Amino acid sequence: MTAEEVVDFIGARLRQRPPAGVSVAYLDGFMRRHRAALVQLFREQLGDRLAGRALPSPPSPVVQAVEGELPEHWTVARRTHANIAAMVVAARLEDERRAPTAEERRTLAAYSGWGGLTIEGAAHRFPAGFPVPEPRGLIHEFYTPAAVCAEVARVVEPLLPAGRSTPWSPRRASGASSAPLRASPACAGRPSSIPSSPRGCSPR
Repeated sequence: MTAEEVVDFIGARLRQRPPAGVSVAYLDGFMRRHRAALVQLFREQLGDRLAGRALPSPPSPVVQAVEGELPEHWTVARRTHANIAAMVVAARLEDERRAPTAEERRTLAAYSGWGGLTIEGAAHRFPAGFPVPEPRGLIHEFYTPAAVCAEVARVVEPLLPAGRSTPWSPRRASGASSAPLRASPACAGRPSSIPSSPRGCSPR
């Protein structure tokens, strides 16, 4: 299969079962606008592994690929609490220069960005010395729905070497993946603040 076929396959599957709150028209527009970038991404990340591969079999319902409730469906209070908990864990990992435990991975995976929330009202709960979320995140920081990430992971992971998973996999969030986290979601806006050592939030 080709990178173009992978992108078209993902788009077709998502169109059959769009994530909650996402219309088919919006999804079609998104895929049309970003198709070239997505194709290039798959070419760069998968390379020759696409050659000679067949497209995956039809998916099971997307919601079954994501364990538990989806953060994008949580209340404002619950999202805020989860975001702060993730920041506290990320700050602790940075101080201790180590990789996260399975439970800490789940806490980090619950970070959903600050889009639609309030930073000012939660600032007193932020861990001391840790990068503070930027105000522009209130407008722009809406992360890709977990259902979309799960479906991309389901399509892409069969192409990866044994024992590896994509950065978007629910298995990674649950601690089942053998591959290390690339970065804490709470550090997404400030990658330079995260240690590059494998003992920190990022692998070598």
